[in-house]
Amino acid sequence: MKNCIKFKRFIFVFFILTAYLSCSAFDSKEIKAWKRLNQKAYKNYQNGNFHKGVQWMEKACSYAEEKFGENHPDTITSKANLLLFYTEQGRKSDAEKLFNKLITASKITYGDNHKLTLTYLDRMAVFYIKTGQLQKALTTYQGLIKLKKNVLGKEHPEIRNILINMAAIYSGLKQFDEAEKKYLDAINFKLSEDKKNTNKKNIDQVVFNARVDLARLYESQNKNDLAEKQYNYLYSYYLKKMGENNKYTLKSIRNLAQFYTNTSQEEESLKLYEKGYQICLKNRAKSDPLYLIFQKNSAILKVRLNKGKIAETPIKEAFENSLDNKGLYDPSTIMLMYYFGVQHESMGRLQEAEKAFQTALENAIPIFGETHFMTERIKKHYTDFKHKNIKNIKK
Repeated sequence: MKNCIKFKRFIFVFFILTAYLSCSAFDSKEIKAWKRLNQKAYKNYQNGNFHKGVQWMEKACSYAEEKFGENHPDTITSKANLLLFYTEQGRKSDAEKLFNKLITASKITYGDNHKLTLTYLDRMAVFYIKTGQLQKALTTYQGLIKLKKNVLGKEHPEIRNILINMAAIYSGLKQFDEAEKKYLDAINFKLSEDKKNTNKKNIDQVVFNARVDLARLYESQNKNDLAEKQYNYLYSYYLKKMGENNKYTLKSIRNLAQFYTNTSQEEESLKLYEKGYQICLKNRAKSDPLYLIFQKNSAILKVRLNKGKIAETPIKEAFENSLDNKGLYDPSTIMLMYYFGVQHESMGRLQEAEKAFQTALENAIPIFGETHFMTERIKKHYTDFKHKNIKNIKK
């Protein structure tokens, strides 16, 4: 899910450096001893001794509980940082137990509505999402949103972010009606005046990401009219607001084109991919990711729709450009090689087609895997091709 937080190692550096690595002359003997334990945890972790790092952080946490008390601010900080170690190492059971202890201690020390308590609740919800415990994540967010409304107000951006996360969770739980309601609540959310962006050239990207997610929700339910309406709205808005070469405009074209492909409207899809390609051709380098996407999909669709000679140059150029910029073993290059083979076959160039199919299959197996749909498609096509044309292929 988009809003999941990945606890990278630099987070440990930030927390530990700011909290532990310097001892003051005014620190008590206990504080100095506690900081030294944290220094050892940090140094071991940074040196790749992850197991020892966790052990030292556990010692620091236990020491804080013993010397300062279960609910002391420094003990709470120790628990929070030990949690970062646990989540980094994927220790699901240990992390969940510690989250509950941390939040209980924070509520006792700081109160239910304190920003640290709310932060820890937010992190626990994200933890539940990351570990696939969606119902627990939802329950956590349901309590958290009430608390944040009381503290921040009903029109604060953080409320909207929770609505979007809840929508994604409902979708994951197959509760699609609830997911739709939450996405619409987020899209129609009214920010407080002090949080609104008064620059008319700027776009509130959070809302538009929610619209994309809502469109995909509709698409997953075969509510294609509603999905198309959302995709078209996004494209029209970006085009008017940002111009045709803006990355979000191009991404909205891509999303709409992909929707048409998914719903077997390939001619409509081709028109959009070709439009995006022509925009990129005028404004972007051949190595630009959006250029490569539009060139690839436009070329492949021309082959799939049997455009004959019209597809010749596009598929060749798309393959060569992907080869130059991504290499022979990139998934896009492999796909383009396969469709280059399809184009050779449709034009009667059987030897060239066989070579392309064989190379595409050999490269697909280690990249996609034996059972991947793309590998299986290439393999089946190649097998059928050889069976059909065995007498005509010159050895």
